[in-house]
Amino acid sequence: MIFNPVSRTNEGVIGTAMDEVIRITEENERWSNIVVRENSGVVLNPVNMFPVNRPSTAQDAYIIGEKSIRVHLGRAFRINDVSAFFAFDKYGKLIEIFVHRSLAL
Repeated sequence: MIFNPVSRTNEGVIGTAMDEVIRITEENERWSNIVVRENSGVVLNPVNMFPVNRPSTAQDAYIIGEKSIRVHLGRAFRINDVSAFFAFDKYGKLIEIFVHRSLAL
């Protein structure tokens, strides 16, 4: 069992079930805007390889996993939005985590 997939090492988190990650993200009161995509992996922008906040399409060249979760973790220094993107295989096992910081608009 894991307690916080963002603060643990990859070795302690990879392979965690999607249901467990959903439970953990929903229990964290500081995280918001949880988006679960059962039919879309994490889409990466081909120019900078940053995660993109949208479902995958057939035209996307860089898709990690077959399922995904996006969670807004909060704001850093009041100017940056920080989000985590969790990628899962077809069995719902965690295979990769991306943490992305962007300018808050």
